[in-house]
Amino acid sequence: MPLADVVRLIPTDSYYAPLPNGSEPEQVGSIYLLPSHSNTFRIPYLLDDVDAFDALLDEMAQLYTLDFIIIDTAPTLSLFDGSIYAATDGFLYVSECEIGSLLGLNESVRRVERMQKHRHKRGLPPMKILGVVPNKFNRLKEHIENVNSMGQAFPGLVYPMIHLLKTFTRATKFGQTVRAIDPRSPAATQITDLVERVLSAIVEVR
Repeated sequence: MPLADVVRLIPTDSYYAPLPNGSEPEQVGSIYLLPSHSNTFRIPYLLDDVDAFDALLDEMAQLYTLDFIIIDTAPTLSLFDGSIYAATDGFLYVSECEIGSLLGLNESVRRVERMQKHRHKRGLPPMKILGVVPNKFNRLKEHIENVNSMGQAFPGLVYPMIHLLKTFTRATKFGQTVRAIDPRSPAATQITDLVERVLSAIVEVR
């Protein structure tokens, strides 16, 4: 199926919103979505070419003149991860502040480190960790301790916590971003700061 029949252009009103001072933000680009499918997990069984996904992303980048591509992966390991690692330059980890999530985070980082050798053999540049985002923080003692552990494990890479706020629930309910729901809310401020940090990290990788 041609990419143009699958890729969706995201309506700008779902992510653009008035700035805190009431002015309209300058639109500088567009967001395109290549959606997954209930059969996406079958890709590794149907294709024996680990570079096929990378080639697809190259085609999409050229077709829509993309500056960068963000891949939202599943939280658990899958056979598709090998294709994702081959196509990825950097990783941003979003981890909840529970101990189980920290264990999963550590395993994910070790997995990337193991894949570095395979990328080197294929002449690909090493992948970089862009940062670690502590998510759904709610000031519990356990959360404070776990975020401190993140900082010790990943010095200089841990972003400010994303606090668990009701605005996120409202935004999810209405299928919009927190800035579209309430651009002056603390949740919107957190996300705006996060986006700026991520963009800076992506520019450094590029």
